Amino acid sequence: MRIPRIRAASLRTRMMIGAGGMALLALLAAATMLYAASETSRRIGQVTAAQQRTELYSTLSARISDYAVVAIEAANATAITYDARAARLSSRRGVVNDSFERIEAALRAYVGEAQDDKEVNRRATWSIGVARMRAQFNALARALEGTDPSAGIAPLRARLDGFATQFSPLLDAAIGEEQRERRAAFAAIERLRARLIWLALGVGALAVLAFILFQYGLISPLLRRIRTTAQAASEIGEERLKTRLDIDRRDELGLLFANVNRMAARLDRRRESVDIDRARLNEIVEERTTALREANDALEQIDANRRRFFSDVSHELRTPLTVILGETEIGLRAPALSDVEYKASLDTIHARARRLNRRVEDLLRIARSESGRIDLGQSLFDLADAARDAVDDVVGLTVQQGLTLDTVLDAPLVTLGDADWTRQVVSGVLENAIRHSPKGGRIVVAGHIGDEMLNLTITDHGPGIAAKEIERLFTRFERGKTARAGAGFGVGLALARWVMDSQGGIVNVESPGPSGRGTVVTLLMPRLLEEDE
Repeated sequence: MRIPRIRAASLRTRMMIGAGGMALLALLAAATMLYAASETSRRIGQVTAAQQRTELYSTLSARISDYAVVAIEAANATAITYDARAARLSSRRGVVNDSFERIEAALRAYVGEAQDDKEVNRRATWSIGVARMRAQFNALARALEGTDPSAGIAPLRARLDGFATQFSPLLDAAIGEEQRERRAAFAAIERLRARLIWLALGVGALAVLAFILFQYGLISPLLRRIRTTAQAASEIGEERLKTRLDIDRRDELGLLFANVNRMAARLDRRRESVDIDRARLNEIVEERTTALREANDALEQIDANRRRFFSDVSHELRTPLTVILGETEIGLRAPALSDVEYKASLDTIHARARRLNRRVEDLLRIARSESGRIDLGQSLFDLADAARDAVDDVVGLTVQQGLTLDTVLDAPLVTLGDADWTRQVVSGVLENAIRHSPKGGRIVVAGHIGDEMLNLTITDHGPGIAAKEIERLFTRFERGKTARAGAGFGVGLALARWVMDSQGGIVNVESPGPSGRGTVVTLLMPRLLEEDE
């Protein structure tokens, strides 16, 4: 899928412009507030300074009045000397001069606050009026302090009236100028307030307009496109891979839309490929399953043929063996038979035929057990005889391995069960003991009557079995770690346990034995009491 060329910075630029506009509005509002605070503070400072200077002029007027009063009082006092009168007036004159200095200092500070030359010149002219008032006062003071007290009060009043005529207009003009300055400051504050109101309204309108433009021109479309992207992602997550996004703008989200469309197309193609592979895999699995089923059927057929072969061989062997046994028994019972060697030969034939017959019966039982059919008989039999027959079955193996096989059997050991299967269990245990016994070793088969059970033990002197492996030996197809290669498939003890359990018996394995070596396998069968017999 082809991705359109997109100006990746356009969305970022619009957001930066919007954020910059909001920042400028904030700066404008802050600047407005700073300007308003600064201008208001300056105007209030002008009003306060004008008021302070007005108070200084009032203080000056009061102190000059005090000076005049002191001068009149000194003129009316006939007992006062010239020097005392001069000292009193000098003291009051110093107070008046201090007021002039305060006024002049305030005017200098006011001139220093001027922002242009025109304002400096205007404010500086006020100092001229103050200088004139101070000159008139100094002239009055020199005149009053140099007047002879004997001249009377009339000349004093005349000088004071003349001073008042010249000083009062100057003082009134200075106070009037300060009042105009104060009114001008108040008017400037009022004009500033009006301007600030309009400026605040303008900034507020600009802020509202900027918010509307930012919201409906950038934020709302951006959120709408993000919701569209989220919905498309959800649909793709639900495997609706045909979903596609419309690329309406060439910006970063447009690039994202293009990538999402490309991803969906790639996933769609991959899903189609996976569906094809899955269909092919299902076909392969079905083919392999069919082949495995056919192979299992073939194996079952082979196994059935094998069991049938064992059964047929057993039947074919049993028939002539039965005849042999029958003829041998007839020959043994014949009265004409007197030759000892001939009779011994017939005894051997009879014994071998009986052993061969047992083997044939064993083949039949094995064939039936592998086909799932095991029928145990329930009849009285001697466990000691079953053990002797088992010993007779394996005596050839003991000779081959160079072993000694001893039997210690109490008789009779009568119990109830299947004599042939019990004999085969004993034979299987003996074969295991023979396989695991070292050459020249000794195996002991012992049987005795217990309180409630008949005990038959098979003891070997082999390497023994680890305790943790004993229970595993009773599991089908399990073999001990000491089993020799080619020693069978490990079904002996599992089958032995089943046979013994089915007859009410028990199989126990103890390793090592009492001598510290070897293994002791104990077969327990129910003992029949006399009333049971």
